[in-house]
Amino acid sequence: MSTVEEKFAQEIEQAEIDHHKPTAGAMVGHILANFKLEEMKLTQAQFYVLGLSAHELSPLFAGFAEQETAWFKKIAHELVIENEVIPTTLEEVTRYGKISEHGQNKYLSAAEMLENFAKDFDFQNIFITRAIKLAEKEEKFGLQQLLIELLSFNKEVIYQVQRLQGKTVRQDLDEEDDDDD
Repeated sequence: MSTVEEKFAQEIEQAEIDHHKPTAGAMVGHILANFKLEEMKLTQAQFYVLGLSAHELSPLFAGFAEQETAWFKKIAHELVIENEVIPTTLEEVTRYGKISEHGQNKYLSAAEMLENFAKDFDFQNIFITRAIKLAEKEEKFGLQQLLIELLSFNKEVIYQVQRLQGKTVRQDLDEEDDDDD
């Protein structure tokens, strides 16, 4: 029988292997870590957003944070069903999370916060679309279906946030569009 330390060491070793292949489980690990980072950013914004729109934006940010938490639980559960490992420590979240977060973000204007969130959710979609393809390839169809639903959720958030900024859904998000102006 393996000790707790040996089991965790095996898990870390397998995670490193999976992140270099990559596998659907490893890609979803990035997604889950990003959820936790985004949830923290949204909570920060909820409490620190200022200005005339703060009354409207604070509950919106809180709602998005709650939805990130719900998606984390739903997708983490599916990963466990698929016999995959999920990030459950702060160290794993910071290692696998690719969304940047900074304490000074609390002092951004409401418009800058919105712009930041549109870009974050758009960035998350890179990992989600890759994970969808990997889940299909690995025949993890329940996971694939959840990820497709998550992609739709993220696109809806982007749509809402962009509208609040007075922008079209892809405005300032597509690099190619910036070159054409």
